[in-house]
Amino acid sequence: MHRNPRFVRSFALLTAALIVAGTAVPALAGPIFSTETSRISFQALLTDGVGDPLPDGPVNLSFTIYHPIIGPVEGPIVVATTVSGGVVNVMVPVSRSSWDGGARELGVSVNNDPELSPRIPLVSVPHAFRVDRVENEELTNDVVLGQPGDAGTMKALDSAGTTTVETDGAAG
Repeated sequence: MHRNPRFVRSFALLTAALIVAGTAVPALAGPIFSTETSRISFQALLTDGVGDPLPDGPVNLSFTIYHPIIGPVEGPIVVATTVSGGVVNVMVPVSRSSWDGGARELGVSVNNDPELSPRIPLVSVPHAFRVDRVENEELTNDVVLGQPGDAGTMKALDSAGTTTVETDGAAG
């Protein structure tokens, strides 16, 4: 007899530092982020309808990223994995284009069952809070933003106001 699985406990251990950093300066983030996909680490204890852990074996998890008001922004992303002691642990590939710094939620379904409720709020990890600032003491070597040939604008704030630096893609 098949019983509908539900979440008892989930851990959205987000490696959001990569995701948030990739969206902080998307046009200039070439060397730091060489691919268009980042990953979210996801762990959960899955149980059946009476609260018993799901048996060991294969399972398909389907993930959808939502804007809380607008709706889905990415997905479904299906990840095949194995349940062990009721626990699943997967890396979910997500596109950096799904992140604009606004609120996001993660919807999860198991083996094509209806999406579990409630959705999981996606929040920053502590390292992600430092992504939006670089202090002078940290600039001891060259800092490269973008790829050769890229054009873009970077705005840097100083104590007197805003300074704009434009790159033209020229070598040198």
